[in-house]
Amino acid sequence: MAESKTSYSLIQDTVFHSFFYRRPVFLKSLVAAALGIPMSSIKDFSILNPEIAPPYVEDKYCRLDISMQVNSQRVTIEVQVQNEGDFRARSLLYWSRAFSSSLKKGQSYSELPEVISLNILGFKLFECSEHESRFAVMEESRHTRLSDHLQMIFYELPKLPKRLTPDDPLGLWLAFFSADSPAQRERISELGGAIMKQANKTFNNVIASEKFQALERMRLDASHRKASLIKQIKAQKDEEIARKEMVMAREMARKLAQKDEEMARKEMEMAREMAWKLAQKDEEIAKLRGLKKN
Repeated sequence: MAESKTSYSLIQDTVFHSFFYRRPVFLKSLVAAALGIPMSSIKDFSILNPEIAPPYVEDKYCRLDISMQVNSQRVTIEVQVQNEGDFRARSLLYWSRAFSSSLKKGQSYSELPEVISLNILGFKLFECSEHESRFAVMEESRHTRLSDHLQMIFYELPKLPKRLTPDDPLGLWLAFFSADSPAQRERISELGGAIMKQANKTFNNVIASEKFQALERMRLDASHRKASLIKQIKAQKDEEIARKEMVMAREMARKLAQKDEEMARKEMEMAREMAWKLAQKDEEIAKLRGLKKN
């Protein structure tokens, strides 16, 4: 029997924000797993953008989702469901904004924190088989790192390995992001122990809450309005293209008619010229014949 699926997964904007803002401990667990450190080593942890911005319900697929202070580091998380073709440039822009905004007035450059950008993607971005890609600024030939301040990590969910193990907390979290059925999340929670069991319970509470359902209705309504607007713009664009093509066709027909008229006029002139020359030639022949008779 096929496994039933829900329309929700953790990578979706509405679920992502509602889930992690409700229980920051899950965010802390995810970040610790991504950085490869125990949760107990994180002494200073705070979310720097705790408000959910209103535009997010419009289903925009790329924005800086969460920015955090983790000990002495700045960590950002972005999720993107669909490939819109410009995510590499966007992720670099968001990292640069987080980095440049970290320096406060009166601070020296040496006080700039390391900024680590975590990017969780619902599509394949790189031409490789690995689901995790880490980037830093390095010298091309020697591969010497310029600085630890720029670190960008990308997780491509479609490339996740099928097999999960209890000793891989990051793998469990990434699998939880891509899970789209209760049975899948239940299996992950059983493998992940207490933290993942709490995560599964919270997830179910989130998607069942009235606040979440209201946000979903707003998102869907915005999505429908966006789709309608795109359709309207496309229709207007198609109409404009058709109008321009009609104008071009008429202009071409006019030029062809002018060309045909010009050619006909020239041909007529040539015919008259030829007739005139023939008449002159006939007249000359007649004169010559008259002279011979005399």
